[in-house]
Amino acid sequence: MSEVDPPGSDRESPSATSITVEVVDALTRELDDVIDGFAERLSQDLCLGRPSEAESISSDRLRGAARRVALVALAAIRASRGLTPGDRAVVAGVAADGAERNLAVEVLVEALHGARAAAWDRAVAIALEVERDGSLDVHELGQLGAAFLRVGDDLEAALLAGHGRVQSARGHGRRRTRSQMLVDLLSGVFDDDSLVANARPFGLDLRQAHGLMLLSKCGTEPTVGTLTAAEAALAGRLSALQVDMSGDAIPHAVLVVPAGASIWDEAVALVGQVSRAHRVHGVIVPPVVGPAAIHAAYTRTRALLPVIRAAFRRPEVVDVGALAPYALLAGARTRDREALVQRTLGPILAQLEPSRSNMLDALDVLTDAGGHTETAAAMLGVHHNTVRYRLGRIAVLTGLQYERSADRFVLQLAVMTRRLSDVPRIDD
Repeated sequence: MSEVDPPGSDRESPSATSITVEVVDALTRELDDVIDGFAERLSQDLCLGRPSEAESISSDRLRGAARRVALVALAAIRASRGLTPGDRAVVAGVAADGAERNLAVEVLVEALHGARAAAWDRAVAIALEVERDGSLDVHELGQLGAAFLRVGDDLEAALLAGHGRVQSARGHGRRRTRSQMLVDLLSGVFDDDSLVANARPFGLDLRQAHGLMLLSKCGTEPTVGTLTAAEAALAGRLSALQVDMSGDAIPHAVLVVPAGASIWDEAVALVGQVSRAHRVHGVIVPPVVGPAAIHAAYTRTRALLPVIRAAFRRPEVVDVGALAPYALLAGARTRDREALVQRTLGPILAQLEPSRSNMLDALDVLTDAGGHTETAAAMLGVHHNTVRYRLGRIAVLTGLQYERSADRFVLQLAVMTRRLSDVPRIDD
């Protein structure tokens, strides 16, 4: 059995046999009649099986499309070659036109298979008719069959590519429209009734309760890459709609999550996993009902993103209500915040380096470690007696002993206020 080169092979194609040339020429002469019958049968099939597709494409358009594809195929078979890039573009254009008119890709592929089978049957009949001595060379017929198969495969690949490009573009447009709908929801550019209607095709029933989850970068992590990785980890695993707000002054991502008990609990747990794995902060906003309530909840929470980023040095998932004490600090007058820090930590700030940084670092890390000196020592990479020594120095300088709960509260309050010093004042 002779080997057939795959389409696009660099090996030289064999010259077309005389029987191939005669068969192709005969098929070309009969093409109009064949195309008329093919288009009529396809129209009837569409009317019976897929009436919606039949309404979107006329018989004349079917004839024109079938003729273009047939001429490309016959030229390639006559030359014993695969489709050229130009041929593929023609066929892909036919498929794209069908996709634009809502023809399913299965219709195009079925039509191609039916046309190829009918064309092959007719090609064999013509070959028998034109063979002058009455005995058909099996090798020549095999070459003709191989050419039909090769070109048929090329045609199908081009059809699928053309149809797929249109579907991909539609999907991208749908995602863009969904993102725009969510941006409208969060920014308040809507009236309730129209947004409820616009959200419904995307599986979002705004008449039901939905919660929000906001993701923001942690510490010095790269913003765009961090958020992209976190969003990718959530995609497909969470029954939620999400929108990337990386163009915001404080880049973040927002998830709108249905408030059904199992869905909501799963979402909270999953965001916790993603927070730790991808080093992002998460703010959980309890469920509310209606576009106006979602917009108001988002607006309040968006204003707190600088607070969580300043207050927490490690990835945290925090209920928005738990940010109230930090918001209270951020809402205080700048001079009051500065006075609290100076009154409490002033003696430490006045020390020379490295003593100044060592004591401030100890207080910072102790705040994150819940006041446990052993945990703080491990985080600082020093012996726990070193942390205790620094606390002794702090007590001497400030008069505040970390072991006393009231003094610890004042020190931690000063540490947190200092962290929030660069956060713009949050007003109601």
